[in-house]
Amino acid sequence: MSMSMGPNWSQDTEVHENADDSSTWTPDAKIPATASFVDSNPLKLKVKDRNGVSSDKLIGKASVDAGPLKTQPGSWVELTGDLVDTDGNGPGHYTLKSRFVPVSY
Repeated sequence: MSMSMGPNWSQDTEVHENADDSSTWTPDAKIPATASFVDSNPLKLKVKDRNGVSSDKLIGKASVDAGPLKTQPGSWVELTGDLVDTDGNGPGHYTLKSRFVPVSY
């Protein structure tokens, strides 16, 4: 799985061998962000099927509105939604447990 937010932050998680519908990724990501950055930059997720024979196949992607995190600063909030593949189908769901601790510059 890869995650990105804005033009300057991205992170890839470890590859899960023989992943299936019940696979879970538990990345520990810290994204330095102000409240206005969270408002204008969704968190983007991409889940791919990686193999050594051909190029990686997109399983699904999502654009996550992180704005709800600002309503409870410092508290863990669950964000959920659907992944969408290139044909517009929903191959799965995501659940993110996240918290927003504002950074001031």
